Amino acid sequence: MRKVTIEQCIARCNQEVKCTSFDWYKGQGNCDLSFAPADKALKTNYNGNPYDNYKKVEVVSKAVAPTPVAPTQSAEECSGKKCAGYRGNQNKTKGGFTCMKWTLQGKPHKHSRTPAKYPEGGLGDHNLCRNPDNAKTIWCYTTDPKKRYDWCEPMSGSIPPEMMKG
Repeated sequence: MRKVTIEQCIARCNQEVKCTSFDWYKGQGNCDLSFAPADKALKTNYNGNPYDNYKKVEVVSKAVAPTPVAPTQSAEECSGKKCAGYRGNQNKTKGGFTCMKWTLQGKPHKHSRTPAKYPEGGLGDHNLCRNPDNAKTIWCYTTDPKKRYDWCEPMSGSIPPEMMKG
């Protein structure tokens, strides 16, 4: 399966009774199911291997999906410590800058906050504000070469004032 999320890969393996494990390549969203005995993984653990291997029994503990927003809470509201659970659609900073896609490098900024390094940070092939690294609140890298990053505010403007201090 190509260009799928880890959640889709998990669901597909769970649907297939004989699926014992799967390999998922975060960078491209590739999912390869295995029907071999669980000790015979699809990919070996070699240096530089871009795939992560998940055994079906490990899926719940290892391949944790981002924390869903509670039904009573809007995705545009801060959730979690320092808005770390924010999964809304804000793509403009408080300063009016457009956010850069988290998957881009050097266009215009190189950075280390990637979906691979912060798998539970809500990052992906999008330019939405997030807080993957426990900063004071949600933020993003900008598309402006002169402004590396800037703070964001959910579209509803619901960041508690204490998160904006410092």
